[in-house]
Amino acid sequence: MIRRIATMMLTLGTICGTIAFAGSVRPIAGPVVFARGGSSAAYIWDATAYVNRLTADHLLGSAGLRAIEATAVSALSQKAKSSIAKTLELSVVYRPLSRMSIYGRPVFAGQEKLVIVTLPRADAAAHGAGWAQDVASGRTPPQVSVHVVGKLPPSR
Repeated sequence: MIRRIATMMLTLGTICGTIAFAGSVRPIAGPVVFARGGSSAAYIWDATAYVNRLTADHLLGSAGLRAIEATAVSALSQKAKSSIAKTLELSVVYRPLSRMSIYGRPVFAGQEKLVIVTLPRADAAAHGAGWAQDVASGRTPPQVSVHVVGKLPPSR
């Protein structure tokens, strides 16, 4: 009986911890590179390390995508401070591993686009941190456009 209660408490603590962490903005992992200038600046985030961490933490599906979206909004709000563009766009990509090569080792299988986030630069510098928290909580502000165009890999 005590084991059963202890197991239930451990499981509940793990689930609550994962849910609490899923609702927060994680630090960015991977390079964010400037791709295009002009009135609509475009950036590309190679989120391979970030996606690998989400997969290892078993934070997949809508919670994993929400974490990526929130971190992308946070990254764009940082870029807004040094940009003069009217709008900022961030394409989130990662390099998935294929099953196995003929040599028995995992290999990269191209590049997968996950999410495209667009937001106005003028408001992003002032409100970006709050927007990122809103997205992490599942509420996308009207100023932020999020288009999911891919899916996360299955857990390992």
